[in-house]
Amino acid sequence: MSKMMMITRAGHNMAAACLLRPVCALGACFHHPVPVSRLVASPLLPWFGASFATGVRIAEVATRRGVAPARPLRVRIAKAVTTNEATTNSKQSEGVLRKGVLLEFSKESGKYVLGVIQKPEGKKNWIATDQFGNMHSVKPQQVTFIVPGVEDFKIADLSTFTNKVETLEDSSLLEFAWEELVEAKKDVNAVELAKMCYGDGPIEYYAAHRLLMSQQVYFRCKQKGFSAIYEPRPLSQVNDLKQKQSIEDAARQKLLGYINDIRSACDQPYESKPPPNHWQSCDYSSARTDSLRAYALEVTNTPQQKQLAEEVLEALKISKKPSVAVDLLIKMGVFPVHVNLDLLKSGVPTEFSCDFLEASQHVLTSPPLDTNLADRVDLTHLKVYTIDSEDADEIDDGLSAARLPDGRIKVWIHVADPTRWVPSMHILDKEAKRRSTSIYLPTGAIPMFPMELASTVMSLRQGYETCALTVSIIFHPTGRESGDVLYYPANV
Repeated sequence: MSKMMMITRAGHNMAAACLLRPVCALGACFHHPVPVSRLVASPLLPWFGASFATGVRIAEVATRRGVAPARPLRVRIAKAVTTNEATTNSKQSEGVLRKGVLLEFSKESGKYVLGVIQKPEGKKNWIATDQFGNMHSVKPQQVTFIVPGVEDFKIADLSTFTNKVETLEDSSLLEFAWEELVEAKKDVNAVELAKMCYGDGPIEYYAAHRLLMSQQVYFRCKQKGFSAIYEPRPLSQVNDLKQKQSIEDAARQKLLGYINDIRSACDQPYESKPPPNHWQSCDYSSARTDSLRAYALEVTNTPQQKQLAEEVLEALKISKKPSVAVDLLIKMGVFPVHVNLDLLKSGVPTEFSCDFLEASQHVLTSPPLDTNLADRVDLTHLKVYTIDSEDADEIDDGLSAARLPDGRIKVWIHVADPTRWVPSMHILDKEAKRRSTSIYLPTGAIPMFPMELASTVMSLRQGYETCALTVSIIFHPTGRESGDVLYYPANV
């Protein structure tokens, strides 16, 4: 090496051109033109090959950036091989599939599996076994990579092989290789990339193949096959893909946060689960929770809602079925344990939003003035009877009765007065009119007002003075109404 003469960019003169002319004539050594600053003039130059020059370049880039590669880079001096020659040799080695060959193949699910060929199946297919002992029928068109340099591979060694491959995978090495190859305008296959980044061996070959397959930013598959050829993407395209990937990574992090929130809620006992409005705390969570509801109830939903719901189910690795979504929403605390799906599908609102709950709390803490205070009659001396069950939370009405001295019977009908607490055109008044009525079901009541109001100040509770609208009627002993009917606000 001491006899070598380094040619720098400053030496781009006629003398350097003359020196390089015989080197460039040896086209078998350099398939693509290489910048003068990269070449070393020596009688041994034709034998160093593009791999040596590129390997040195990757090490230089890593050192200049101050980045230590995750794995040591081995620089090997080998006879140069052009891309076309490598492709030809690869195809020759791939020509025969036989027992003991280690290969990667794709399944219909899109998953890639590494397996060992056991025996032929029919005229074209082969039986391969993966590291878990599962047997697969593999068609030639399913094969995505044949690991070179492997003879009679043992199934028992598959797990160790894949673990070693995982320790080698480092996407930063792919960027260094891309910088060199895009400048040299040179295509590459997995074997060549392995020699540039790792070294020479089956584990290194497969690790390089996985890098090229999983990282689509820097290289584009130019020629598919058992040993695919990849070309480096131009800088502008790489920058665009990086920006797109950055946006996708941010979206992935948001989804991961939502998924972790779901898993945390599912792990809690039912009484400790977050309230339903927890899932409406932000636009991101609200959109996905609403999409899950629409998907679970099989109601009319947009393609976007269906996509969002299935994205969540897929991230949780559960089946994309409405019944599964129902179970998930129950575990999240969005649906009650004994959910009435028919009721939900009918579109009847069963919950109140945060705005209504806040308005309800404000009424309790800062009640409005009683506009009927001057006319309100005190009827607290009457005993009031209701037909509601003992455990009822919302008591809307009640009856009182007394016999008058002349034998007639006076009946009072008391109806809880919500207008004492919610004036006309109030946000709660509008929502109550929209709902039009409270709904009573075996599983519980769905009130017109939030239960904070409906079961307290708006309910005829025992032991509490309550505002009501009362109607009094006097009946003859025969039961005929006497015509004395009065309406007035009252306290009962």
